[in-house]
Order: sequence, then C-alpha cells, then structure tokens
Amino acid sequence: MSTGTAEQPLPSKLTIAIFEHHTLNECAQAMAARLKQVGIDCEVNVYAFEALVQKASANILMEDLILISLDLDDNLPTSIFHWMLSNSVLNKSLPAEASNWLQAKLISIRQQQPLTNYLTELESLSTAMITEHWMIPMLHHRQTLFFQGVLKGVSINVWGWPEIQDVWSEEFVGNN
Repeated sequence: MSTGTAEQPLPSKLTIAIFEHHTLNECAQAMAARLKQVGIDCEVNVYAFEALVQKASANILMEDLILISLDLDDNLPTSIFHWMLSNSVLNKSLPAEASNWLQAKLISIRQQQPLTNYLTELESLSTAMITEHWMIPMLHHRQTLFFQGVLKGVSINVWGWPEIQDVWSEEFVGNN
C-alpha cells in the first residue's frame, strides 16, 4: 500500500458509471452538478445491472468513477466477506495490485479465522481500502462494519444502513 499521493490537477472531464437504480442516479447527478461548479464536466453512464457486471468482468468498464451499492443480508460476516470476494465490479475496478492484495487477504481470513472473527478482520480490510482511496463510502462515510451488539433486532437494508423504522426506541415512541 502506498503512503500517500502527490496533489494532482483536476481533470476537465470525468465519467461516472452506475447501474439502473434511482438512488444511484440521484447521487451521480448530484456529483455531476457539484463537479460542474468547479469546472469539471461529467458524463453519467447508466447500465442495466447485468451489463455493468459484464463490462466489469470483461475488464471494459472504463469510467473514472463507479458507484455501486453494498448488498448485505442478516448474516453480516459471510455477507460482507462474499461481497468483497466476489463482487466483480469492486474487484475489477481496483488496480491489479489492490485486487490481488484484497483476494489474498480474504483467502487468508477464510483459511485462518473462525467466522466469529470475520467482522473484525473485514473492518480492518475496509479501513485500509478507504485509506488508500480504493473505495469511498458515500452514504455512511467511514461507518464501521461492526454492528454486533450495537443494533439489536434491526434489519440492514441493501445500502448497509439500518432500516429506519426498526431503529425507533420504545421510550421515544409514546412521547410525541
């Protein structure tokens, strides 16, 4: 991993890839509008989900920025592990050295760690990937992946956020 990067001049144009999803499109359009304010033109390319995955798998997804969601289910340790290991858009979007590093780390976790340690190990990998600017969480900036014991009885949606209707505490519900 690198220790830092030198300041780079801003490009005059960027391309953004997304799959057809209302929220991803809103995010991409907001980014394009904000970047336009500093003189950067953006082209947002919207693909069917399958087409985005196929382009990534064929290594022909050439946009500068790629916005994707993190799909989690109730089995967080294996869900996060599986997403990091097998998401072709994530893995093909990383520089080759970073993708190889991630794959090696994930295989090491699978071989050496019990499932109960996965979240701690994966949080460390995620933090490293964020620090290296290989991925940037947009909607929950630097939110931890470690939910065990923090939120009880709460579903996590496909964006990795708690379902808001599940978060309300009983002590607050009757105080309105």
